[in-house]
Amino acid sequence: MKRWFRGPWLWVVLFAIVILVVLDVVSSKGGYTSVDTSTMVHEIKAHNVKDVVFIDGDQTIEATKVSDGQKISSQWLADQGIKLVDLVQKESDQAANTKNAFTYTVKVPQPSIIWTFISNILPFILLVVIFFFLMNSMQGGGGRVMQFAKSKAKMVSKDTPKTSFSDVAGVEEAIE
Repeated sequence: MKRWFRGPWLWVVLFAIVILVVLDVVSSKGGYTSVDTSTMVHEIKAHNVKDVVFIDGDQTIEATKVSDGQKISSQWLADQGIKLVDLVQKESDQAANTKNAFTYTVKVPQPSIIWTFISNILPFILLVVIFFFLMNSMQGGGGRVMQFAKSKAKMVSKDTPKTSFSDVAGVEEAIE
Protein backbone atom coordinates (compact mmCIF):
# COMPACT_ATOMS: atom_id res chain seq x y z
CA MET A 1 0.00 0.00 0.00
CA LYS A 2 2.88 2.39 0.74
CA ARG A 3 4.16 1.81 -2.78
CA TRP A 4 0.95 3.35 -4.21
CA PHE A 5 1.31 6.48 -2.07
CA ARG A 6 4.98 7.00 -2.88
CA GLY A 7 4.75 6.24 -6.58
CA PRO A 8 3.38 8.37 -9.37
CA TRP A 9 0.04 6.52 -9.55
CA LEU A 10 -1.52 8.54 -6.73
CA TRP A 11 -0.65 11.78 -8.51
CA VAL A 12 -1.93 10.45 -11.84
CA VAL A 13 -5.27 9.47 -10.29
CA LEU A 14 -5.60 12.81 -8.47
CA PHE A 15 -4.77 14.70 -11.68
CA ALA A 16 -7.40 12.70 -13.60
CA ILE A 17 -10.04 13.46 -10.94
CA VAL A 18 -9.21 17.19 -11.04
CA ILE A 19 -9.46 17.19 -14.86
CA LEU A 20 -12.85 15.43 -14.72
CA VAL A 21 -14.19 17.93 -12.18
CA VAL A 22 -12.97 20.90 -14.22
CA LEU A 23 -14.50 19.48 -17.41
CA ASP A 24 -17.80 18.92 -15.60
CA VAL A 25 -17.88 22.52 -14.36
CA VAL A 26 -16.89 23.95 -17.75
CA SER A 27 -19.49 21.91 -19.66
CA SER A 28 -22.42 23.11 -17.58
CA LYS A 29 -25.76 23.83 -19.26
CA GLY A 30 -25.38 27.62 -19.13
CA GLY A 31 -28.50 28.31 -17.06
CA TYR A 32 -30.88 26.09 -19.04
CA THR A 33 -33.41 23.98 -17.16
CA SER A 34 -33.82 20.49 -18.59
CA VAL A 35 -37.40 19.54 -19.54
CA ASP A 36 -38.98 16.61 -21.35
CA THR A 37 -39.17 16.73 -25.13
CA SER A 38 -42.96 16.60 -24.94
CA THR A 39 -42.96 19.70 -22.72
CA MET A 40 -40.73 21.49 -25.21
CA VAL A 41 -43.07 20.58 -28.10
CA HIS A 42 -46.07 21.76 -26.08
CA GLU A 43 -44.36 25.10 -25.32
CA ILE A 44 -43.54 25.60 -29.02
CA LYS A 45 -47.08 24.77 -30.15
CA ALA A 46 -48.57 27.09 -27.53
CA HIS A 47 -46.38 30.00 -28.78
CA ASN A 48 -44.75 30.30 -25.34
CA VAL A 49 -41.18 30.56 -26.69
CA LYS A 50 -39.53 33.43 -28.51
CA ASP A 51 -36.35 31.79 -29.81
CA VAL A 52 -35.21 28.23 -30.38
CA VAL A 53 -31.70 26.92 -30.94
CA PHE A 54 -31.07 23.43 -32.30
CA ILE A 55 -27.66 22.04 -31.37
CA ASP A 56 -27.02 19.23 -33.80
CA GLY A 57 -23.99 17.47 -32.29
CA ASP A 58 -25.61 17.22 -28.86
CA GLN A 59 -29.15 16.70 -30.24
CA THR A 60 -30.41 19.41 -27.93
CA ILE A 61 -33.10 22.07 -28.26
CA GLU A 62 -32.66 25.25 -26.24
CA ALA A 63 -35.50 27.76 -25.99
CA THR A 64 -36.32 30.96 -24.15
CA LYS A 65 -39.85 31.47 -22.87
CA VAL A 66 -41.73 34.63 -23.75
CA SER A 67 -43.47 35.14 -20.41
CA ASP A 68 -40.63 35.03 -17.90
CA GLY A 69 -37.47 34.60 -20.00
CA GLN A 70 -36.82 31.17 -18.49
CA LYS A 71 -34.33 29.11 -20.51
CA ILE A 72 -35.34 25.50 -21.11
CA SER A 73 -33.63 22.69 -22.98
CA SER A 74 -34.46 19.13 -24.00
CA GLN A 75 -32.99 16.28 -26.00
CA TRP A 76 -34.25 14.59 -29.14
CA LEU A 77 -33.57 11.30 -30.88
CA ALA A 78 -32.15 11.11 -34.40
CA ASP A 79 -35.45 10.84 -36.31
CA GLN A 80 -37.25 13.39 -34.12
CA GLY A 81 -34.95 16.19 -35.27
CA ILE A 82 -36.58 16.54 -38.70
CA LYS A 83 -40.08 16.63 -37.20
CA LEU A 84 -39.03 19.23 -34.63
CA VAL A 85 -37.45 21.46 -37.27
CA ASP A 86 -40.64 21.18 -39.37
CA LEU A 87 -42.74 22.12 -36.33
CA VAL A 88 -40.53 25.11 -35.51
CA GLN A 89 -40.55 26.23 -39.16
CA LYS A 90 -44.35 26.08 -39.20
CA GLU A 91 -44.54 28.07 -35.94
CA SER A 92 -42.03 30.58 -37.33
CA ASP A 93 -44.14 31.08 -40.45
CA GLN A 94 -47.26 31.64 -38.32
CA ALA A 95 -45.40 34.10 -36.09
CA ALA A 96 -44.22 36.05 -39.15
CA ASN A 97 -47.83 36.45 -40.25
CA THR A 98 -48.84 37.80 -36.84
CA LYS A 99 -45.74 40.00 -36.39
CA ASN A 100 -44.62 38.10 -33.26
CA ALA A 101 -40.90 37.81 -32.58
CA PHE A 102 -39.97 34.17 -33.06
CA THR A 103 -36.58 33.04 -34.33
CA TYR A 104 -34.72 29.78 -34.57
CA THR A 105 -31.18 28.82 -35.44
CA VAL A 106 -29.16 25.67 -35.83
CA LYS A 107 -25.70 25.26 -34.32
CA VAL A 108 -23.27 22.56 -35.33
CA PRO A 109 -20.52 22.62 -32.71
CA GLN A 110 -17.00 22.16 -33.99
CA PRO A 111 -14.27 20.76 -31.76
CA SER A 112 -11.41 23.09 -30.93
CA ILE A 113 -8.15 22.89 -32.84
CA ILE A 114 -6.29 21.82 -29.71
CA TRP A 115 -8.73 18.97 -29.00
CA THR A 116 -8.52 17.81 -32.64
CA PHE A 117 -4.72 17.87 -32.48
CA ILE A 118 -4.65 15.94 -29.21
CA SER A 119 -7.13 13.32 -30.38
CA ASN A 120 -5.14 12.74 -33.58
CA ILE A 121 -1.63 12.73 -32.11
CA LEU A 122 -2.21 11.07 -28.72
CA PRO A 123 -2.69 7.50 -30.07
CA PHE A 124 0.63 7.69 -31.91
CA ILE A 125 2.42 9.00 -28.84
CA LEU A 126 0.95 6.17 -26.75
CA LEU A 127 2.08 3.59 -29.31
CA VAL A 128 5.63 4.98 -29.29
CA VAL A 129 5.72 5.00 -25.47
CA ILE A 130 4.44 1.41 -25.30
CA PHE A 131 6.97 0.35 -27.94
CA PHE A 132 9.89 1.85 -26.00
CA PHE A 133 8.60 0.37 -22.75
CA LEU A 134 8.40 -3.10 -24.29
CA MET A 135 11.84 -2.79 -25.90
CA ASN A 136 13.30 -1.64 -22.59
CA SER A 137 11.72 -4.48 -20.64
CA MET A 138 12.81 -7.08 -23.20
CA GLN A 139 16.42 -5.94 -22.88
CA GLY A 140 16.35 -6.07 -19.09
CA GLY A 141 15.98 -2.35 -18.55
CA GLY A 142 18.71 0.04 -17.57
CA GLY A 143 19.06 1.72 -20.95
CA ARG A 144 20.56 -1.31 -22.66
CA VAL A 145 18.19 -1.24 -25.59
CA MET A 146 19.66 -2.69 -28.78
CA GLN A 147 23.09 -3.49 -27.25
CA PHE A 148 23.40 -7.07 -28.41
CA ALA A 149 27.19 -7.18 -28.87
CA LYS A 150 28.06 -6.18 -25.32
CA SER A 151 27.38 -9.53 -23.68
CA LYS A 152 29.09 -10.30 -20.36
CA ALA A 153 29.26 -14.04 -21.00
CA LYS A 154 32.70 -15.66 -20.52
CA MET A 155 34.31 -18.03 -22.94
CA VAL A 156 35.10 -21.51 -21.56
CA SER A 157 38.08 -23.37 -22.94
CA LYS A 158 39.85 -26.66 -22.23
CA ASP A 159 42.71 -24.83 -20.54
CA THR A 160 40.51 -23.32 -17.85
CA PRO A 161 41.26 -25.04 -14.52
CA LYS A 162 38.35 -26.93 -13.01
CA THR A 163 38.03 -27.04 -9.25
CA SER A 164 35.84 -29.68 -7.63
CA PHE A 165 34.65 -30.19 -4.06
CA SER A 166 37.18 -32.95 -3.47
CA ASP A 167 39.98 -30.43 -4.22
CA VAL A 168 38.86 -28.16 -1.39
CA ALA A 169 37.39 -30.72 1.04
CA GLY A 170 39.75 -29.85 3.88
CA VAL A 171 39.25 -26.08 3.77
CA GLU A 172 36.77 -24.81 6.39
CA GLU A 173 35.47 -21.91 4.26
CA ALA A 174 34.53 -24.28 1.42
CA ILE A 175 32.53 -26.49 3.80
CA GLU A 176 30.56 -23.51 5.12
